Amino acid sequence: MIVYESLTCSHCASFHENIYPKLKKDFIDTGLAKIEFRNFPLDLAAFNASKIAHCKNDGKSNILHFLFSNQKEWVRGETIEDLNKNLRKLISEQNFGISYDKCINDKNIEDHILNDRINAVKNYKIEATPTLIINDKKFDNP
Repeated sequence: MIVYESLTCSHCASFHENIYPKLKKDFIDTGLAKIEFRNFPLDLAAFNASKIAHCKNDGKSNILHFLFSNQKEWVRGETIEDLNKNLRKLISEQNFGISYDKCINDKNIEDHILNDRINAVKNYKIEATPTLIINDKKFDNP
């Protein structure tokens, strides 16, 4: 299972809060399915948050889940600078062991995120988030 999502998408946050725990319990933890979260940032704030989520690169999605569960804390403000400031503050208050500035400026992470988005459009014609791909079939209203 592949999940394309944007970190500023409220429906994606709802997916992480309401649907993902059951999927994890019933399918992922039992070995019936695997899940891969892929990037489809809808705006610059989501792009920056995706960089933070990928920065640790430990194969876990702890930061991703944290950003979705705390979305209302950092996705507020009038400008991208406001959102970046909120994101920086939220991340600095946690013990993730990452540097906000290093993550935001990492060109390899940037390329990875942009390639996810490009491939999503090219391979699956994705236009919105969240979109699930299960056995190569697209579900864009999970």
